[in-house]
Amino acid sequence: MTTPKAPGANSINKRLSGGARRRALTFVELMICVSVIAIIAASALALSETGSRLAREFELRSTLRIVRAAIDRYYDRSLEDSPALADNLHYPKSLSELVEKKYMRGLPKDPFTGHSDFRLISSTDETDSQRTNGENVYDIKSTSEYVALDDSKVSEW
Repeated sequence: MTTPKAPGANSINKRLSGGARRRALTFVELMICVSVIAIIAASALALSETGSRLAREFELRSTLRIVRAAIDRYYDRSLEDSPALADNLHYPKSLSELVEKKYMRGLPKDPFTGHSDFRLISSTDETDSQRTNGENVYDIKSTSEYVALDDSKVSEW
């Protein structure tokens, strides 16, 4: 003898058959995969941004080193040519003078501002002065207010 079935029981069993359960499981698997991919993509984006910041910081440090070396070469050459001059007269009057006299190939750009708008420091300026008297170029600093990955201001490098 067979057990009586409730009306519509066959249709419920058909809906929950193996195919329906398999589709539901596939959807869960898909959602897990999408979540994992989203986490990986977010991590890659963060690493990419950090890499970009490091590259700009490295480029600025390199630019500062190149310009400072050019200023030093200019000073040394000027000192050799005219040792009797006052010390502040051995520095270039501008960055353009370094380019004109072939100490640099061109005016460098600050990777954070995209311009050649460095803060020039004269050898006769007061220590920690934010303004220069424009007498000569003893050093340069970035005008950017960017804070580097090591928590230092690039304008203080």
